Amino acid sequence: MGVAVLAIVGISVTLIVLASGKDEPEPAAFCPTDRGGAVLESSQLDGRTEPLSASGPRPTILVSDGHNVSYLFGQQQVPEWEYRDKAQLVVCEYTHSLQYNATSCPDDSGKLGRIPVFRTTSTYVVYEAATKKPLGRFDLPGTQYTCPSVVSYEPGHEDEVKIIGHADAREVVAQLRPYVEPR
Repeated sequence: MGVAVLAIVGISVTLIVLASGKDEPEPAAFCPTDRGGAVLESSQLDGRTEPLSASGPRPTILVSDGHNVSYLFGQQQVPEWEYRDKAQLVVCEYTHSLQYNATSCPDDSGKLGRIPVFRTTSTYVVYEAATKKPLGRFDLPGTQYTCPSVVSYEPGHEDEVKIIGHADAREVVAQLRPYVEPR
């Protein structure tokens, strides 16, 4: 049994499960572990796909680091995109290209001084869920961030604390719209 740690940052909630030597659960979908790799043989999505419909919205799962983050669709006013029983599209997100942004956030505890903010690039690869065939890809800059109100870190690792930018969710939805809602 793993140990769950809950971190609350502003209005975001992150759940981190620390492994205890047992097998990790299968990933949410068949996304390759790196953006150029082969799709995975098995995932939690096995048996839960269907062929692409001619029109949309097509039920879609958005996966980042092996986790289903499709709740972002609801936050962007397109909850009908999120798959419930059967997925037609899988979108795999890969964040890379960390670059210092020449900005920082304050550390309210005063222990760290200022926390550096890094820009990123996120690559999104869209797959047909039933066939695992790639349909397209796009890159978006990761310039969105929120300064956290609470920062947790292990003693001795203060120099590793950083804030990572992410793509604007509205832009992700705009780029996905032609796949999810074809005309």
